[in-house]
Amino acid sequence: MTSFVMKITDIGMQKIANAVRVGATVSMTHMALGDGTYTPDFARTQLANERQRFPISDSETIGNDHIRVAGLADGDSAYLVSEAGVFLDDGTLFAIWSDPAKILGQKVAGGTFTPAFDLVFDRVDAGSITITTSGPPLNLFLAGPLAQSSAAAITAMNLVLQLKFAQQEA
Repeated sequence: MTSFVMKITDIGMQKIANAVRVGATVSMTHMALGDGTYTPDFARTQLANERQRFPISDSETIGNDHIRVAGLADGDSAYLVSEAGVFLDDGTLFAIWSDPAKILGQKVAGGTFTPAFDLVFDRVDAGSITITTSGPPLNLFLAGPLAQSSAAAITAMNLVLQLKFAQQEA
C-alpha cells in the first residue's frame, strides 16, 4: 500500500494553537481534490488547482497522533488527482498532499472517487482536532456496488453450473 503523507500547514498549526489556548478544538469538515502537481510546503493556504470540494464522510481515530479521514467525490467532473487537502470548518487549509512524481488516481465523469488519508500528527496532539462528518457514510455507499458485484458473481456461477449439468446430460 502506498503511503500519502499530508503536511499540516502553518495556518493549520496556528488555528490549533489558538484553539488550545482557550481550551477548544479545531473542526475538520471537508476534503478537496485537484490536479496541481508540486511539492507542498507548510506556507500553502490553498490547493494549486482545486477541482472539487466535498464533506468528510468517514473518520477513524487510530491512535493519539493518528486520524484517518475519507470522503466521496462524485459528479460530472473528470480530472487526474495529483493534490489533496483537508479543510477546517472556516475554510482554512489544514493539511495538504501533492507529489510531482505521483498521481493519486483519476476522477472520471459521472463516477465516484473515494479518497482516504491517514493524518499522522508529529507536530500536534490529535485530541485538539474534531472531525465533523456530513457526507454519505462510506459503508452504506459501498453496499450498492458490493451487492451488484455479488449478484453478478452468483449469476456467473449459476451459468457455469447450468453448462456443467447440460454437459453431463449430453
